[in-house]
Amino acid sequence: MLTSSHIEILKKICGDHNVLLTNEDLLSYSYDATTIWKHLPDVVVLPQTTHQVSEILKLAQENRVPVTARGGGTNVSGGSI
Repeated sequence: MLTSSHIEILKKICGDHNVLLTNEDLLSYSYDATTIWKHLPDVVVLPQTTHQVSEILKLAQENRVPVTARGGGTNVSGGSI
């Protein structure tokens, strides 16, 4: 389960501006080209380096928080949801 302390760690890893939490931001990541399936994420993190990706995944694994990687969101299979 994602907690507020996890959010703070993500902000330290990637910077505040790369951790999206507003409903408006999350909504745009809640679906892909399929539009059949939707799921509002708890947080969207936009890492800029491979080191940041590594730290995010380490945090997720240590806390058993699932991660869904997403590219451009052009999937037509719901894979990014």
